[in-house]
Amino acid sequence: MAYIELKGLKKRFGDKEVIRGLDLEIEKGEFVSLLGPSGCGKTTILRMVAGFVDPTEGEITIEGRTVYSSDKNIYVKTGKRNLGMVFQSYAVWPHMNVFDNVAYPLKIQKLPKEERRRRTMDILKQVGLEDREKDFPWMLSGGQQQRVALARGLVMEPSVLLLDEPLSNLDVQLRQKMKEEIMDIQKRTGVTVLYVTHDQGEALQMSSRIVVLSEGNVEQIGTPGEIYHHPKTRFTADFVGKMNFLSGDGRTVGVRPEYISPGTEKTGAYGISGVLVRSLFEGSRNSYVFSTEAGEITAESPFALPLTIGEQSWLSWDRQVEF
Repeated sequence: MAYIELKGLKKRFGDKEVIRGLDLEIEKGEFVSLLGPSGCGKTTILRMVAGFVDPTEGEITIEGRTVYSSDKNIYVKTGKRNLGMVFQSYAVWPHMNVFDNVAYPLKIQKLPKEERRRRTMDILKQVGLEDREKDFPWMLSGGQQQRVALARGLVMEPSVLLLDEPLSNLDVQLRQKMKEEIMDIQKRTGVTVLYVTHDQGEALQMSSRIVVLSEGNVEQIGTPGEIYHHPKTRFTADFVGKMNFLSGDGRTVGVRPEYISPGTEKTGAYGISGVLVRSLFEGSRNSYVFSTEAGEITAESPFALPLTIGEQSWLSWDRQVEF
């Protein structure tokens, strides 16, 4: 049996069905991301797992124990599900220092003072804040406050750690650093993670598997490599990464920009002729936009290519996806 099982999960708010049927199995130690645009239902799924929102239909099982079932009339309260939670807003208490913020769940559980201190200091060490235990939140950076929230979510040694857009309030550089820290902590602790994000880069970098959602529907479940290189739907192909869509012969073909090699002759299994209309330097890569009989096509390269606006090139590729 899977560590977490969601069976036939549905949720309606009034007449609106926001989750239209989700079946998902998560193994112990996995890092699974719920990925999709705003309003797709990903946070609702997380809140149903947490027990904040009751499903309209379906069943939720954690560690072999059913915590919710519409058919069997089972409902286990949030506090009894052994979950850790980290939210977008951090939710650290300004009147408590770092130690007290992290130790608070242990205090609620009435653990002995010595045990509370040992476990709190252990987890603060894991997130690199053992020397800031007496500091208050206003003395910390945004990244440090997020680490406090992460430590508080882990201090109870939960079966599952739920994270809802935890990095969206951080700047770009700090967000990358926190991604690495969360991955490191997850590997060290072995905790099972269910992570909500609208950021495809976060999902691709951090996850062992990704659930792509659109308007309450599951578009695809797979590893980051499967989602990126073998999208099963046009939505997944378009939402995760960049994709050129070419239509013809009654079918649609998708080609990633980095698959395409411009040149003077066809060098791949597939190809089309085009005229360069725009050249864009984007830091780590260069983008080249060509006008073709199938519409505009973008090619990307980590290196600057010897191409001139108005020049005709043959665009070749070996890999494509059909829809």
